[in-house]
Amino acid sequence: MIFKTTVATAIISTFATSAFAAIDGQTVLDRLAAQLELQGLTLSAESASVEGGDDVVLKGVTLKYAETDSVKIDSFILQDVIEAPNDGYVVGRIGVPGFETNDDDVKFSFGGVVIEGFFIAGPNETDPILKGSFYRNAIGAPIKISRNGKTIFSAGKSSATISDYQPGGKISSDMVIEDLFIDFTATGDAKTIETMKALNYEQINGTLEAKGTWDLGNGDLILDPMTLSADDAADLTFRFEIGGYTPQLATAMQEMQKANKDNDQQMGLAMLGMMQQLDINSASITIDDKSLTGRLIDFFGAQQGMNRESTVAFAKGMLPLGLAQLGDPDFAAKASAAIGQYLDNPKSLTISAAPASPVPVAQLIAAATSNPASLISALSLKLEANK
Repeated sequence: MIFKTTVATAIISTFATSAFAAIDGQTVLDRLAAQLELQGLTLSAESASVEGGDDVVLKGVTLKYAETDSVKIDSFILQDVIEAPNDGYVVGRIGVPGFETNDDDVKFSFGGVVIEGFFIAGPNETDPILKGSFYRNAIGAPIKISRNGKTIFSAGKSSATISDYQPGGKISSDMVIEDLFIDFTATGDAKTIETMKALNYEQINGTLEAKGTWDLGNGDLILDPMTLSADDAADLTFRFEIGGYTPQLATAMQEMQKANKDNDQQMGLAMLGMMQQLDINSASITIDDKSLTGRLIDFFGAQQGMNRESTVAFAKGMLPLGLAQLGDPDFAAKASAAIGQYLDNPKSLTISAAPASPVPVAQLIAAATSNPASLISALSLKLEANK
């Protein structure tokens, strides 16, 4: 799970009411559990005691997400807890220790997380941001998934920072996950192992970085950019701007998640309905090649007994036929030219949507059902190569 965050002093100055009020450990636990329930998490503890006047120690902790197996943690501490408006609390620092889980031959290891400036909402809190586990900073330790003692996936240190919160203002966030690692030879899937060996990608290393802004006043949510970088393969960069994601919609999603946490199908249908309240302002996906395209061309060419040049020529010849089925001749011609340029000299390829005015998601869903080709003009889709 990825946590949201900030620096304790800033959030304390914003939300705290009295640093001298007595803290009740059980009350803090109950309110934290109620808040995490909105994210689909069930939290319980055998005891919650106060030490040093403002530290809450939770012992015999159990965490569970929906119907997944529960995680047991001996204890962790909520440090520098003070009261905040609407019977809430501000926690200066939470240090959650690492833990391990085992499922047959698969083992999951988590090194723990430190969260600073965490706001625990009170029972009468109506602000959806404060109810949604707002925090200022978080640093996560490495995680690892292994099978029969061999690492399949791991991630190094992760960090996230969220800017100061003002109702009706903007919130900015930054996230980084370092040292991503995948070993395809450890998956146990023969077809995957064979394919990745042929591509010479038995193991892949990379990073993930993301920056975003949420305008609470008008509901604009911007991701610019989120980049997944794979060493010696490619960088995949996502950018989008959507409208209509208001605090009120965030509240409705929280309640929906709580009500349907044990029913994935019902949650999916409810989420689809809520998404129809959103607008697409712009979106793009860019691949910056670092050898992946050439290896894929060689891989598919080898299956047909062709060299790279012949494979590229064959693909370029087939492109117009395939794209013509989209029903938009002008788009098909421009897309064929862009993809052909990229195949000849793989540097970057971008597909973007930049409609003249925001397009409601409800309109896109209707178009996808009745006339998929109309999505091209509705979103002003465009492909560009090597820009």
